[in-house]
Amino acid sequence: MIGLGGPLMEREGVELLAGLDQLAVMGFTEIVGRLEFFRELERRLVEELWAADLVVAIDYPGFNMRI
Repeated sequence: MIGLGGPLMEREGVELLAGLDQLAVMGFTEIVGRLEFFRELERRLVEELWAADLVVAIDYPGFNMRI
């Protein structure tokens, strides 16, 4: 299983594409500064999702609906 999450998910065996600490941003300037990271993460997620047999999207509808 792959996903985005925290240390508990990682401890349970989920391969994290990004940790919660990497996803936490506040304010416009911090988002702009990390825009390339988020674009690359979205590209990688879409690539992984097309190869998946099952996708379970939990929480964060603004991001989940986009991908």
